[in-house]
Amino acid sequence: MRRWLFCAFLLALLVSVVPLTTTAQSQSTSDADEARGVVAALNEWRIGLGLAPLRPNPILEKMALDQARYILEQPQIPSGAAIHTGRNGEDPRTRALYPQYDWPVYGQTEQLVLSEIAAARPNVQGAINFWRGSDIHNRTVTNGWYREVGAAVLPYRLGFVYLIVLGSEPNVLPALADPRGDTLYLSNETYPRGRGDWIRNADQVRVFDGLGRPLSDWQPWAATLPLPDTSGDSLFVVYQAGTAEAVTEVSLRPADVLLPQYADAWGGAIVVSAPTNTPTPRPASSGGTTLATNTPAPNPTSAVAVNTVSPRATSVPTATTSSGSSASSAPAGPSVTLAYTASTLTLSADRAGINLGGLVLTNGTTSIRVASLQAQFIRGTIQSFGSRDCLFITIDRSITTPTTSCGFTSTTFFESSRAIWRNDFRVERDGQTVASCSASAGRCVVPMG
Repeated sequence: MRRWLFCAFLLALLVSVVPLTTTAQSQSTSDADEARGVVAALNEWRIGLGLAPLRPNPILEKMALDQARYILEQPQIPSGAAIHTGRNGEDPRTRALYPQYDWPVYGQTEQLVLSEIAAARPNVQGAINFWRGSDIHNRTVTNGWYREVGAAVLPYRLGFVYLIVLGSEPNVLPALADPRGDTLYLSNETYPRGRGDWIRNADQVRVFDGLGRPLSDWQPWAATLPLPDTSGDSLFVVYQAGTAEAVTEVSLRPADVLLPQYADAWGGAIVVSAPTNTPTPRPASSGGTTLATNTPAPNPTSAVAVNTVSPRATSVPTATTSSGSSASSAPAGPSVTLAYTASTLTLSADRAGINLGGLVLTNGTTSIRVASLQAQFIRGTIQSFGSRDCLFITIDRSITTPTTSCGFTSTTFFESSRAIWRNDFRVERDGQTVASCSASAGRCVVPMG
């Protein structure tokens, strides 16, 4: 009798476990509608408290999806804090620094703004109710430091596993347009720790249309602004704090608005970046604000960015240093590569941590200071460049991103008169010539050792 009861118990246990495992094996992608729904509910919650809504971020989405998949590989869904433990025993903050994510920090690894919440519930409302009723989850959702979000929602036999990663990164200040409510929701940098030259506590904003034409004058920052009248699918918001600026693109497509009242419009894929109209550079002030587009790669890897240009040269070009020496290959030490066509120039580094702040490209009459280029959408900084980062300059508004394997790109639009790479030019570092570049080569390697 006891043996029969034991066998019956074992059979029941197997039946309860197998459906979860089978779901994990067959489900590899997040449920898009549920993911939109849970982010929209989080945004509604935050807006009700006067906080900025969250913008989807592809890196955070990948983090969330990877952890959700791992959870569903387990015999049963872990409870408590164990649901946040990764396959190597790590916590979310440690996981965020893995090469496949490489989430940016505020000056040092200890200053990383990121957290994770999870719930296994039948539906979105069940997850929201759980998080509202839990002090630690409630405080996470309502933390004003967070501005971006990644959501993964995978089905299991009792509903869905909702895995949410919230985070912020320097110089990224999202905004959300509510066209039906004629409201523009703004964010701000309120994280008080870390040292760096990123924008903090923006106090002025200006709005441009999708072609870079001003829709407003500079005005005091506010959590919400009336949505300006404009045509097109996007607009740009320029945040300013002293001399620091950050630019963000805002979609006006109802399908991209993650608020509950837009659920009827969520039929297509969310456009996180890549505008349909590229803004023409138009100065916003005497300081010459230049608009940029956010073009992160959807699936970044840990590979070093490699620049590929149109094959205009039959051999590998050389870079001549100030001492007059030249080499047919990249220098052994750290280096920066300039890849250029008639309309574009792409700058990338062969390793992380290189300081580009002192670089100037010049032809003797016109100069390009690298420190003045748009850099808010790369994952490093000008002073500590990321190995997958690229700075992209274009004079053709139909070309907004490089045709290379850059992981994260910040784009600056120039007038054609500033395209000095169309002729031979030199690169100076802190006033000293470090490379002489040939226009016909299409590529120039600059030693940074």
